[in-house]
Amino acid sequence: MKRVEFSIRGENGAALSEPQFVEDCSELPLAIMRAVDDYLEAQGGKMELPIVIRIFPSCGGPTC
Repeated sequence: MKRVEFSIRGENGAALSEPQFVEDCSELPLAIMRAVDDYLEAQGGKMELPIVIRIFPSCGGPTC
């Protein structure tokens, strides 16, 4: 299994969403899009720009 975690943060480093993960690397783009959509919905459509998306292997496991 290649579990990959990602987080979305604002330019100042503040978390814009909870850290999330996918178990299949092909799911990553859709998962990021959903996380950004959820953030926008929670903020009433306002976005803090720029955003930083950090993607990293979970627990030192294999990567994509």
